[in-house]
Amino acid sequence: MQNNSSYEEAAMVCHTNRREEELSRLRALEQRSGRRIRVMRMSGEPVACIDLKMEVWTAEDANFPRSALSEVHASLVLGALYPFVPPRVEVKTRVFNPLVDPQGRLHFGLDWSAGCHLDNLACRVFKILAFDEGALSLGTVVNDAAAEWYQTARSLLPSVFPSDGLAGVGPDAAHSFSAIGGGL
Repeated sequence: MQNNSSYEEAAMVCHTNRREEELSRLRALEQRSGRRIRVMRMSGEPVACIDLKMEVWTAEDANFPRSALSEVHASLVLGALYPFVPPRVEVKTRVFNPLVDPQGRLHFGLDWSAGCHLDNLACRVFKILAFDEGALSLGTVVNDAAAEWYQTARSLLPSVFPSDGLAGVGPDAAHSFSAIGGGL
């Protein structure tokens, strides 16, 4: 019979292995995205925070597309219970988006499952920042001014939205969560 220490050690190995797999998947995404989504820094042991740089054309304010950002920094913060609890997404660059609150937290109404992966989440964040209608769920709005602006701008300038895309990344990552049991 094994004692609790053996179970705790086995759990920690699984926990560490999962995070290593996630980092490997994110590195592969860097290549598939033409380095438009890049891991800039990781911290913690095991990894608890992953800083990303995304080359995405997005709104800085309501003057978009006249004033636009082409680079956004964000962090995926993995809690102690990850992957059983979803990561927190913190957008470090000030953006004007219905799903990003004034503190930079991205809210995406995620029905998370432990089978979800960070590379798919990173693609989802990119698509939300690019105002991809398939990823931008207005049911979880946290910035009313941005939501009102987006709806008006989309009707006046439909050719501007989505503002960007990820060519060559493979299956539509915006919908990959629902394919494995969770929905975004």
